[in-house]
Amino acid sequence: MARLARVAYEFFFSYTRANNDAYLKRFFDDLSQEVRHRRGLGAEAAVGFFDQRSIELGEEWDAAIVEALNTSKVMLALASPAYFKSEYCGREWALFRRRCRVAAPPGGKTPPLLKTVLWYETPIDPLPAEVKATQMLFGDPAAPANRKGVYYLLKRHADHASAYADLIDALAQQIVEAADAHPLPPLAPL
Repeated sequence: MARLARVAYEFFFSYTRANNDAYLKRFFDDLSQEVRHRRGLGAEAAVGFFDQRSIELGEEWDAAIVEALNTSKVMLALASPAYFKSEYCGREWALFRRRCRVAAPPGGKTPPLLKTVLWYETPIDPLPAEVKATQMLFGDPAAPANRKGVYYLLKRHADHASAYADLIDALAQQIVEAADAHPLPPLAPL
């Protein structure tokens, strides 16, 4: 089997297929563009890994997904009720979290490279502490992005364009800063 070329994406975009629509693609594109600006890269540079193929239940994980999880600098998990019911999202989370734990200094804190963003309004209290520890809130906890999620901002973009732009800016900054501050080696062997 041919070895895949290693591409160190700035972020791995972890989402459930149940939430895959035009709004999700727009969010990925807007965030990728802002990360490119911050890195001084051209418009065609691949900075995020966004797998759009459907994986059927029982099907093996694609080698490209595993490779991207093993080399991406940051993982962005889009929290929704469906995300936390998805076996594949759980596998992505577990693999990336394992990379973070292995990279942590002995007795030290796990690097903040797994970022969770609310996609849809999602009850946070019942989630495991490990998930809640990655939750990203932007400014005021009562802000629409923190209560109702990014999907809500996009759906009502005319009313929330400024809040959405601020969120994209803050998230891109956090991705770049976290990746620079905490280089994450791949797991070997997978």
